[in-house]
Formats: sequence, C-alpha cells, structure tokens
Amino acid sequence: MKLTIVINGKGGVGKDTLCRFAAERYKTENVSSITPIKELAAACGWQGEKTDRARKFLSDLKALTAAYNDYPTTYLANCYRAFLSSDDELLFVHIREPEEIGKFVSATGGAAKTLLVRGGERFVR
Repeated sequence: MKLTIVINGKGGVGKDTLCRFAAERYKTENVSSITPIKELAAACGWQGEKTDRARKFLSDLKALTAAYNDYPTTYLANCYRAFLSSDDELLFVHIREPEEIGKFVSATGGAAKTLLVRGGERFVR
C-alpha cells in the first residue's frame, strides 16, 4: 500500500524525526515545496544563508511562482506521480502554507493525507 502524507508543523517539533523513524520500517521518500524554489534562488545568487533577508527572498519567490504558474504545486504533483510508479511505500510532502497544502491534496484527488506535528515537552537525558 502507498501512503502520501503532507507533514506540517513549526521548526523543531519533530517532523524530520518522524520521517526518519518511518524510513526505518518503510521505503520512504521526502519532498518539499521549497526545493524547486531554492534551486531558482541559487540561480539568482542565493547561497543557502538563513538570514531574515534570505528567508523573505525565498518566501517572496515562492509566492511569485505560485501566483504565476503554480510552480510549487506542479513540482510536487510531478513528485507524487513519480512516487506512484516507484516501489516506495511512503511519501512525505513538506508544505507550510495552508493554501498550498490544499492545492496539493486536490492535485492528488484527495489521496494525500495531512499531518500537523506539534511539539511537546523536550526531555534531556
């Protein structure tokens, strides 16, 4: 059985940890709506920095490409189609914006499920 999960949550709440745990048991693929935007940003001179200015640049670029031709959703829909023809069992799709989540779920015909990960208390041992 194949399962597509749109995973969302604030930074540091355990999204990547959950994906790693799942990958220990299932053949898993991870994709993000920001990946093609980072590739475009790199072509414009962005070097991976995580400053407020760079974050705004990425956010604005994503909004522009979404408004122009729905590029982030198209990218993810292509990833979804590739997943369906692969031997992977789980596809985690990382998307932050609620409207972009809705577009992707619609692009899968409702097959994608959503998961909001919320942080709990952290334990230090």
